[in-house]
Amino acid sequence: MFITRHKIDYELFMKGGCELKLITIVGARPQFIKAAPFSDVFRKQHHEIMIHTGQHYEQNMSDIFFQELSIPKPDYYLGVGSGSHGLQTGFF
Repeated sequence: MFITRHKIDYELFMKGGCELKLITIVGARPQFIKAAPFSDVFRKQHHEIMIHTGQHYEQNMSDIFFQELSIPKPDYYLGVGSGSHGLQTGFF
């Protein structure tokens, strides 16, 4: 088995012998910037599901990063929007 109790067979992984599935959750600028290079490399051999919380939803705070950094369009958009920390957390 490839993954057992959170141990990964790195030799098999590096040979591309197994496809991993990963969920990436983004919602604000720092996360968009971090996700860009990771998604680019990870998606070449594995399956990534991207979820956008919608914390930053305006063109200049969200869409521009997806366009400029060539981040794949999110698979799911939660539309949390703006609000207090408690309100946004409670939405989830």
